[in-house]
Amino acid sequence: MNKKYLAIFGCMFLVGLVAAAYSVLTVTPVMNVDEAFDNIGYGVIGDSEFPDWAVATSCGDITTWVDIDGMNLDTLYAGESLTICTQFDNLGSADLAYEIIATPSELTVSTDSTSGTATALSTTGDEITVVVDADSPPITDLTVDVELTRG
Repeated sequence: MNKKYLAIFGCMFLVGLVAAAYSVLTVTPVMNVDEAFDNIGYGVIGDSEFPDWAVATSCGDITTWVDIDGMNLDTLYAGESLTICTQFDNLGSADLAYEIIATPSELTVSTDSTSGTATALSTTGDEITVVVDADSPPITDLTVDVELTRG
């Protein structure tokens, strides 16, 4: 008779053990993954759009950071260049690689790209240069697409 109780309790224990193992293996946490780069702002050295841009000689001199999408910047002439500064926050707790790429709408304008590492939980700044070739013809409504990417 004791063996019957022992067998019943043993089976119940095994069923409980399997159920506990199963519930541990099926835990499903839910989380969001957000973009780590935020508060992206731009400034243009030597442009008169904002007072501190006109007197800036480096990106560190700029205090007015804005979205320059569609903004009409000062006129450039053949052989001149323009420096576009970028500043952004890395909201993540991991250092992330970034790249800034500029693509002009005309072949007679050249640009560079830059890359680096955005330190975790900090503000990062970098710059690119747009150069109008010395033999460039006049260009109306030149655009330069500036893209900040992770990677």
